[in-house]
Amino acid sequence: MPLICRILLLLAIGAGSARAGASPVEGAERLIDGAAPAASEEAFAREFVLRRSTAGLYSVFESTTPEREAAVYLRRGVYRRELLILFDMAESSDTPLRELVREREKGAGLRELAVKTDSDIMKLFRKAAALQTEIEAAMAAEKASGVTLSSAAVPGGEALPAPSPGGGYVP
Repeated sequence: MPLICRILLLLAIGAGSARAGASPVEGAERLIDGAAPAASEEAFAREFVLRRSTAGLYSVFESTTPEREAAVYLRRGVYRRELLILFDMAESSDTPLRELVREREKGAGLRELAVKTDSDIMKLFRKAAALQTEIEAAMAAEKASGVTLSSAAVPGGEALPAPSPGGGYVP
């Protein structure tokens, strides 16, 4: 689907959800079920989730499907580095990510949100830049190898095994 069509579709879903009093994220989730999401957004969300603790992901996204939630925010127009910064703000302050994103959509700046969440914005930018570089390098390596699952080693972890022809995993 051409980019302009996806943008117009997302705008229509967001506007329709806002009029009905629902969250724009809920409208974007309907899009996930109805159409294939952009591969790069899915890949970034997958690599992002691999680098975070499960408990942190569940509490910040308030969901048991954090990879899907991250992809929703990316498709809604949250920039990659912005998502990383907002995630760290939410995790350190116990402020729900959806609330921070909502405030950004209303025009609040990252500096303003950093003050609100008692975060060091420059530290967050440096951390997010390093993590974004790491994630995008893993995405490039994954694309070059043609492997659909992340084969990049997760810091402090092991590489994921390759799928076997029967659907299971071979160690």
